[in-house]
Amino acid sequence: MDTHLHYNPPKEFRNIFEPEAIQSPITGRHHGFAIRTLDLIGLTAEDKQHLINLYDAEIRYFDHSFGMIISNLKKIGIIRQHNHYFYV
Repeated sequence: MDTHLHYNPPKEFRNIFEPEAIQSPITGRHHGFAIRTLDLIGLTAEDKQHLINLYDAEIRYFDHSFGMIISNLKKIGIIRQHNHYFYV
């Protein structure tokens, strides 16, 4: 679970941002570029949007997963109601 490259969120999260798959060579497994440099490597607007969708889906997946961790820690009493501190 990481919001950095590689962007490989589960399909249910990809579908939130891209309900119909964009046909693109971009897989989310590329290294060494930033969104601002995508024009320099010759990607189309559709390719860039696909990468942004993968990124957004990865963040949504991370948020969902982290929320599940916090919820479970609350259930077992490790986190107090207001999330201000952990018990040891």
